[in-house]
Amino acid sequence: MKLVLFINSAELFLTHRQHLARQAQREGYQVTILCPPSPAVEKIRAGGFACATLPLQRQSLNPLNELRTLGHLYQFLRSEQPDVVHCFTLKPMLYGTAVARALGLPRVVNSVTGLGFSFTASTWRARVARAILHSIGRRIFRHPRIQFIFQNPEDRDFCIQQNWTTTEACRVIPGTGINPHQFQPGKPRESEICRILFAGRFLSSKGLPDLIQACDGLFARNLKFTLVLCGRLDPGNPCTLTRQHLREIIDRPYVEYLGYCEEMEKVYPTCDVACLPSTREGLPLSLIEAASCELPVVTTDVPGCRQVVISKVNGLLVKVHDVAALQTSLAQLIVNPPLRKHLGIQGRERVLREFDFQKTVPQCLETYRDAP
Repeated sequence: MKLVLFINSAELFLTHRQHLARQAQREGYQVTILCPPSPAVEKIRAGGFACATLPLQRQSLNPLNELRTLGHLYQFLRSEQPDVVHCFTLKPMLYGTAVARALGLPRVVNSVTGLGFSFTASTWRARVARAILHSIGRRIFRHPRIQFIFQNPEDRDFCIQQNWTTTEACRVIPGTGINPHQFQPGKPRESEICRILFAGRFLSSKGLPDLIQACDGLFARNLKFTLVLCGRLDPGNPCTLTRQHLREIIDRPYVEYLGYCEEMEKVYPTCDVACLPSTREGLPLSLIEAASCELPVVTTDVPGCRQVVISKVNGLLVKVHDVAALQTSLAQLIVNPPLRKHLGIQGRERVLREFDFQKTVPQCLETYRDAP
């Protein structure tokens, strides 16, 4: 059985999809990763996976570029003739499904990992993308050979309302999980300075401007904390912060800037709290990893985030853009180490129950087998 995983970022394969690909190999699938060119492609190949590239540009609306991408994709899938094409994120879903149907390939699985910029922003680019997806999606996604995997029920319900799919053709699976043996709690920290971790791309949609505003207030109150920033700008995303804005953030006296970190399992144990005040997520892997390391989580009460955090059980939930509530929740954890410890222990227990890759990956592989 041949399996193609079509993903819009080689880096995201390494951080989010390796468990799935590895287990598929163990079960006898010939796995090929299809993604845009990137230095991370060599890491994928060094890990024992076949990896092909095509000129996919995440935000491009240039018709010539898109036709070129579709042509490359058509040639690749016609040559490979995979038994299953598993597409992640909207553009690979759209193009992968269209080409697979044109070639009559037997199975397509689409993973909706979040609705993203196209459905959450109000810019002209987002409106154009939405119009294209609305008109084309319902024509190509509804087909007996196509199944959907969603990471939260809100995204599933939205896509059913758009007539992209049916209840029978979808399932909700909490991502591909993490390895809780890799992400383990560290030794108890004795410092009085609470380390708050933001791990993610530096996007306005991830809530970083709100977090900085809240931390400015905490700093003015002379609370003892450090904000640890771990991530990078994302020039391919319209919501990315500017370099100037990032420099202004890094210059704040309470900020510790780490940049992009490949070994996050070494970063989480050095911190006390994880915070991601996002506007919407599919399922935030960074929060699952943080919880696995017994960090309490402060995040927003939005789809994706509330699938990870139960308020006052393993973290605290606040409303989107409610900077005052965000500041209050962070202050509560800064001054109360016993509460941090209690919430952190509950968080790891929840990860072991629901987000262990040994429980989530088999559900994805069942979808391959269940497809008509």
